[in-house]
Amino acid sequence: MIRALAASTVWILSGAAAFAALWWAFVNTPESTVFTLVLSLLLVLGMYAVAALTWSGALVGWSRGWSRGAARGAVAGLPAFLLPVIAAGAAWWMVGAALGWMERHSGEISAWFIATLNWSDLTGPMTAVAYLGEWLRRVVAPFVALVWFGHILSRGLWAWRDRTPLARALSPARLTAATLVAIVTLWAPLHYGLYWMPPGLPATWVEPSVALAKFGLIAIAGAVGLSLIARLASPGDAGR
Repeated sequence: MIRALAASTVWILSGAAAFAALWWAFVNTPESTVFTLVLSLLLVLGMYAVAALTWSGALVGWSRGWSRGAARGAVAGLPAFLLPVIAAGAAWWMVGAALGWMERHSGEISAWFIATLNWSDLTGPMTAVAYLGEWLRRVVAPFVALVWFGHILSRGLWAWRDRTPLARALSPARLTAATLVAIVTLWAPLHYGLYWMPPGLPATWVEPSVALAKFGLIAIAGAVGLSLIARLASPGDAGR
């Protein structure tokens, strides 16, 4: 388990570094000529390929064993990754649109509750709905898409029509575990550690060194978390 987790973490860190490099090149590429437009398109395709290879490699590595080489099985994920990405993106957009609508019409919603149920303060319920929406689009939708992706990798491209992955992804125990992992390894380090620095550091090489070490630890924690989520999302023969 520890060796597989280490291999998965290194794999995901490598994929994240490659994706970040392509993203940096994309945002710094001006789209003023035909050549740069084509280059931007190639960079987008490169980011898609890196993301597909990273996640398919992690899922294949957990389900078939890292000794067989995740890279060999990861190539099959290039075409299969498109459907889960579209589904997760659509879910992200729809939930975000619903949350935006609620925020824009919060006054009207409050007025209706006051007039109908005599509820004068909806701060708590609306905050809870906002948190629920963020959980749905940041944890549930990506996790369901990842489980679906792993199922397709395991059973073949035509398995995208199966309902088994949905039931498996929405298992309360599995979804709770994925949520806890996401909170501990992704949300908490970013929320509490991204802008934190020890007080009193000298403005010499010490400060940038500490900042670099901090960002490195945040990246490693995130990669460990994503590796554990990939373990939870891998097909039923995971762990062999």
